[in-house]
Amino acid sequence: MKKALKISGIALLAILVLLITLPFLFKSQIKEKLDSEIAKSINAKVYYNPDEFSLTILRNFPNLTLSLGDFGMVGKTEAFAGDTLMNVKNFKIVLDIMSVISGDKIKINSVYLKQPYILTQTKKDSSFSWDITFPDTAAVDTSKAAAQPSKFAI
Repeated sequence: MKKALKISGIALLAILVLLITLPFLFKSQIKEKLDSEIAKSINAKVYYNPDEFSLTILRNFPNLTLSLGDFGMVGKTEAFAGDTLMNVKNFKIVLDIMSVISGDKIKINSVYLKQPYILTQTKKDSSFSWDITFPDTAAVDTSKAAAQPSKFAI
C-alpha cells in the first residue's frame, strides 16, 4: 500500500513539474509563432512588451493562459495611418488545453482586457478602424457560401 502511494505521489509530482516547466521550455518558439501569425493576418503595427509575455497552465488550470503586457495596434492603412487603434495594459486569452494539443480548432474560453482603449471610427470613404485584417485573396462564390454552414468555430 505504501509503495503504491509513493509511486502515485511521485507520478503526480512529475506531472506537476512537467506542466510548470513546459511553457518555459517552449516560450520562445510560441512567441515566434505568435509574431509570425500576427504579421500574416493583421494589417497594422502590433506591439507588446516582450518582457511581459507569459504562458502558463497554472493560472486557469487545466487551461492554457497567454498574457501580453502593453499590447496595442497602430494603423498602417491610409485612412488610419499613425492612429492608435487599440491599447490594452494587459491582454489575456485562455485557451482550451486539449484543443491546443490537438491543433485542429483552438477553442478560446475567455479573453480579458485590462484598461482597454479601442478606437471605433468610420471615415467618409467608408473605411472602418476595426477592419485591420488583410483581404482574402481567394474568390468566394456567394451563392454556394450562403447554402453551406460556416466552418468558423471559437
